[in-house]
Amino acid sequence: MPYMSFISQPFQRTALLATAIAAICLATASGCRAPGRKPAEILSLQMVYRSSCCRLCPEKPSAVWLSTIQQARSATGRPISLPASKTAGNPGFVLICMGRQPTGGYSILPATSTFYVQDGVAMLDLIWQKPGPNTYVTLALTCPCLLLALEKGSYNTIRVRDQNGMTRFVIRPAWSGRTPPVSGKEKPF
Repeated sequence: MPYMSFISQPFQRTALLATAIAAICLATASGCRAPGRKPAEILSLQMVYRSSCCRLCPEKPSAVWLSTIQQARSATGRPISLPASKTAGNPGFVLICMGRQPTGGYSILPATSTFYVQDGVAMLDLIWQKPGPNTYVTLALTCPCLLLALEKGSYNTIRVRDQNGMTRFVIRPAWSGRTPPVSGKEKPF
């Protein structure tokens, strides 16, 4: 009697597929990656402040690095406090603004509560929302903004992307030793 002849064909294919998936998972878990490439560092972020009418409202979308909680308080005009667990690593802050918008319905949200660092670049993913074409919205000027506290790590550049993978901003934290860029979308407040 041939090996496994008593097992049906669909079951054999399912078992083979499950074995292949398990092998891939084990290879990935054991650090299978491109030679010379460091594994991604996963860090936490916290949404500290969010508003549809930001105090500092530039014409165009902007993002800026804020090194201290005092700078964050000044930029938002609001009292900001973080739990002791979040201030232990002396976090930095990123203030992201969508710029002046003609109506309501615009907003920015973090896609997750973490971000990852690969080769010195922090990848920060956001949900960049605009109202749909047939959506009822408030007829008022708005200026959505978002303030995030980021855990410090081994990054010298922050790439801010939207839900479609489009890079919206590239920010240089103060400790990177480089001056922030001052052109186009990367212009600080």
